Amino acid sequence: MVATGAEAEFGNIAAGLSGHQLETEFQVGLRRFSMLLVYVAGALTTSIFFEWSLSQQPEHGGPARSVPDPHSSDTAAVVVTSWTTSPLL
Repeated sequence: MVATGAEAEFGNIAAGLSGHQLETEFQVGLRRFSMLLVYVAGALTTSIFFEWSLSQQPEHGGPARSVPDPHSSDTAAVVVTSWTTSPLL
């Protein structure tokens, strides 16, 4: 046995691993590119949401509807037609 503790080869390796390693140029570029992708995704998500919310405004001041009005005569005709032609009857 030649050395013990911090003077041994394992001690030197452990001391080298405990310190902070500098980032390589590739790691810096990869981190910057990743952040750019995060910003682009956030901007796209925000803009798509606002475009969608602005397109959902009602034309006549009432609430925006995504389903047909059940009291409309056109919808009632479709419902009655599909009900009377049901194969279960």
